[in-house]
Amino acid sequence: NYVSARHTDLLSTYKTEKVYQIGGGITDKVITSISNSVSKHNSNTNSNSNNNTVVLDAGHGGSDSGATSGSRKEKNYTLDTTLATSAALRAKGYNVVLTRSNDTYLSLGTRTAISNEVKPKLFTSIHYNSYNGSANGTEVYYNVKDKNGGLTKTTASNVLKRIVNTFGFTNRGIKAKANSSGTDYYYVLRENKYPSILIECAFIDSNKDMNKLNSDSKIDKLGNQIAAGIAESIK
Repeated sequence: NYVSARHTDLLSTYKTEKVYQIGGGITDKVITSISNSVSKHNSNTNSNSNNNTVVLDAGHGGSDSGATSGSRKEKNYTLDTTLATSAALRAKGYNVVLTRSNDTYLSLGTRTAISNEVKPKLFTSIHYNSYNGSANGTEVYYNVKDKNGGLTKTTASNVLKRIVNTFGFTNRGIKAKANSSGTDYYYVLRENKYPSILIECAFIDSNKDMNKLNSDSKIDKLGNQIAAGIAESIK
């Protein structure tokens, strides 16, 4: 039901591509914690004293493909974009924790639980939009509590500006979307105890958008711009 301090210290000495669970009896939260500890894409989350930790959340994954258009699956684009963002942030000296680093399914509750356990400076969920092929552009959501100003609104603005200026996407703006109770509409923002944003990078069913993201190098460039927007906001 939990990862002991002894095992946390041990796990921090390993890096690997995959973790295999043999048999049952271990909770999903523990398996996720172990996987995150040894993922080669993660920094050492035990050295968090200077509060420069960013949690990156690649939307969807595994049995949840997210939005699709032809052969395009949102889960693949979110993962590739997140890994590129992670690499760019780590190169800048940030401590990065990924909710997932491969094609696996995670519940929304698990994603926010990881963030709440890590206590990051910022949580960033990366997605791609879809609207019957009739819309395009980039939009970024920030915490409702920052509607009149704050870290997440500043970060949303900086990230959006970086993406739009680099790729020429339609600027759909930064948004604080609330539900009927006045709290954040999106679960990963609402249930997160730490500053959170959600990026809709582009419309996966828009050829206008996706033709600008049709190579690994362009996805890397997108990740670099997201990282730059985050870095200038939480420096």
